[in-house]
Amino acid sequence: MPNLPIRDLLGAFAERHGRDLTPRARRQVHELIDGLADYLEERGVRAIANTGRPGVVTQTGLLAWLDSFELHELPELIDPGRDSRRTADAAMRALARRVSAMR
Repeated sequence: MPNLPIRDLLGAFAERHGRDLTPRARRQVHELIDGLADYLEERGVRAIANTGRPGVVTQTGLLAWLDSFELHELPELIDPGRDSRRTADAAMRALARRVSAMR
């Protein structure tokens, strides 16, 4: 897999995942993905590839970052409502599946 910029990966995911959602849920997913992109970039993660090097993570590395984000940042990023949490959890699971399936 060649270097794939994180924002490109996340942006494409948000568009695809949000297609069948309500406008409110779609907005929540885009806000979540923007927050995740900022989180990763603040930590120096710019791209995903088969081999890790400065600014580039592997699939396994990105999955670890997703777990960390979900545990530490996600609760502060989303609205406290049950629907918001459910939307965010579903998006994070779908993103983890997408990253796991990348070749």
